[in-house]
Amino acid sequence: MSAQLQEQLRAVGVAQVIVVLKVEEAAPAGLRAGAAGVRAVAADLESYFISAEASQPMALARAAARRAVRAVGRTRASQGAEAIGEALAEAAPPPKARLFENLGVLYGTVDRNGLAGLRADPRVAEVQGAPPISLIRPVTKAAAAPRGAVTWGLKRLGVPALWKQGLTGKGVLVGHLDTGVDGKHRALRTAIAHFAEFDDLGFPVPGAKPHDTEDHGTHTA
Repeated sequence: MSAQLQEQLRAVGVAQVIVVLKVEEAAPAGLRAGAAGVRAVAADLESYFISAEASQPMALARAAARRAVRAVGRTRASQGAEAIGEALAEAAPPPKARLFENLGVLYGTVDRNGLAGLRADPRVAEVQGAPPISLIRPVTKAAAAPRGAVTWGLKRLGVPALWKQGLTGKGVLVGHLDTGVDGKHRALRTAIAHFAEFDDLGFPVPGAKPHDTEDHGTHTA
């Protein structure tokens, strides 16, 4: 058992793990080792995992439940039982393990018994401790003045050569998905046709104005 898994289990009694499946050998009878086989194996192995109250999937599920309850209140009179059932279905608890189908990998939370079960299961090739994920914030930040009319990014993309061909991008709508964009930036303030922000559940934030939450999207835009 890795030192990371030992530390997590000793500290909180559970650990985040990445489970690599033996898809070729473990596909159930009648199923080839394709997508269906991977899903079938993953469904069987889910019993080794537990639902962690502090996990992100559980937090999102609780938020979805609160949203569904509000939806029930709005739809009870106007749309009837069918709409209420659909709203409650959205609040179903998340699966205990997340399957990355194309990789043949499961990710989730286990206790000591679940970890032992996974290690002993013949359909499992390897169990690894999942590296902790956290945001890395800059120590300092400062405005960067452009060193010339053409920045390094434009040069790297070969944009000046396109300009010589008469291609300016005028009339082209570009979709940009990142941390946002500073609507006051001099290079972008007249270039933003539409702006949308979404919450953790994927719902649009009403009335969102162009802004950048992490100082990254403006740079890439």
